[in-house]
Amino acid sequence: MKSFISIPLFLTLAVVLGSVGAEVNPKNCLEAQVLDLLSKWQNGDENITSSVPSLENISLKSVDGVYEGFGIRISYTTGEMQLRGVNRLIVEELSVSTSDLEASTTLHFPLLSLTAEQYNLKGRAYLMYSLKGAGLMNATFQNVKVTVGSKLVTNDTVMQVDDVNLNFSVGSIQVDLADSSWPINKVLNSSAMKIVENHRKEIVTAAKDFLKPVVNDYLATMTSSQLLSIAAKDYCNFSLTSIDFPK
Repeated sequence: MKSFISIPLFLTLAVVLGSVGAEVNPKNCLEAQVLDLLSKWQNGDENITSSVPSLENISLKSVDGVYEGFGIRISYTTGEMQLRGVNRLIVEELSVSTSDLEASTTLHFPLLSLTAEQYNLKGRAYLMYSLKGAGLMNATFQNVKVTVGSKLVTNDTVMQVDDVNLNFSVGSIQVDLADSSWPINKVLNSSAMKIVENHRKEIVTAAKDFLKPVVNDYLATMTSSQLLSIAAKDYCNFSLTSIDFPK
């Protein structure tokens, strides 16, 4: 199958994105092409990066809010954040079907780094201590695994993502807020995993809300009849061993 159908499925698979290596062997032509596209995306191939964001450095919007828990209450803001390490992704599981246009994958990010040049916070700890902080923010996430599944359906004359099933796990988290009052870093690092778990629903919803419009905007460039016509044909007359998969 040609890459026209592979790219939308590949975008859905990538979640927020990426690829480096594969611990899976492709079971069919389409899976082989998806892995090949992931490799090209990781390496900055212009044919791929002209349509999708670069994986080397992903910019995220600033955030603000109020956090309360574990004895502290703070209001906070950040500047624009940069996410790095996505392009070192390892594909651990992959399943792509041309018969029903369903795809699923498990992606492993060994190390992700989230930084902001500036953050600001203020609050109180244990009802007695004034808290404040401003400066560089850095958070690292080790052994992040993301499982994603999706299906394409016909919406008028174009194909769209019906839904995205997404789940994740994190091995460990380390946070460093430069020039922050004690015990902010201590509390964040000792409780980071629990904080993430408490906000799991919000994190999954935010990731899905980001991913689905990106994929659907891309799919809108091709009619459903074009996609289904491509999917119905056999373009698999080549050897899987001819593809240079990432190590």
